[in-house]
Amino acid sequence: MYTLRKHKKRGAEGFKDFVRNLESFPAATVKEMLQLGLIEDPVYLKWAMENRISFQYMINLDPEHIMMIYRKVPNSLQVLVMALKNSPDEQSLMAKLPEALQRQYNDEKEYSQVTAAQRVQARHKMMSVMFKLEKSGELESFVWNLPPVKVLQGEDNSLDEDGNYIQYYTPPQDDIIALKGPLEEGLRAGAWQHFYPNGELIAEGHYVDGEKAGPWKFFYPDKKLWMEGVFVEGLKEGSWKEYDSQGRSREAQYKKGSLI
Repeated sequence: MYTLRKHKKRGAEGFKDFVRNLESFPAATVKEMLQLGLIEDPVYLKWAMENRISFQYMINLDPEHIMMIYRKVPNSLQVLVMALKNSPDEQSLMAKLPEALQRQYNDEKEYSQVTAAQRVQARHKMMSVMFKLEKSGELESFVWNLPPVKVLQGEDNSLDEDGNYIQYYTPPQDDIIALKGPLEEGLRAGAWQHFYPNGELIAEGHYVDGEKAGPWKFFYPDKKLWMEGVFVEGLKEGSWKEYDSQGRSREAQYKKGSLI
């Protein structure tokens, strides 16, 4: 199960890697990262989303650096076509490429069929290469808006008048609760609630020995039900229902956190 803990142990560099992973990991993994991050530490996740680096960043690079990325992507021409064909970004990026490559691209494009999933996957591959070049210093470092040290290390919390753990969103929203619930011997226990930055409920359920246990419900920011199901020792188990914005549901079966 993907958690934020390993990133928090590495402070600022761990935070940066988490943000990079949002654009370079497979879509299913990113979805899990976001769902679990909302519950584990919504303040940390809020800062991560504000630092998120989109595909547009790569398009805005100078031609030399775009070509540097292109040359290091395996099956680069096919990946480029899948990432760009008939997208709003296509012309702006193609204008930066050498004429010979533009011709190769157009020839490849003519015979290629690209699905939405293939486009996402191709962009992840290109972004992954860009992040490696940035980390190695071959590309200029991104401009980061890092959260306070307490948020980076997962220590941004306090106790309320009843002795319960409580965490607030950082300024200018420091009066809005991010999550709250009781602790037993330093671990989450009993009934907990988690909230969006607008104050609406994200999720509610119980913890046992620091792990989610029993029935949980998750909500969209507009209060509509998002998904519901049972956790066993922190992992999804049995039948889970997920709802779209229109209230239509689909059901999935889990065993020890994995789809079956």
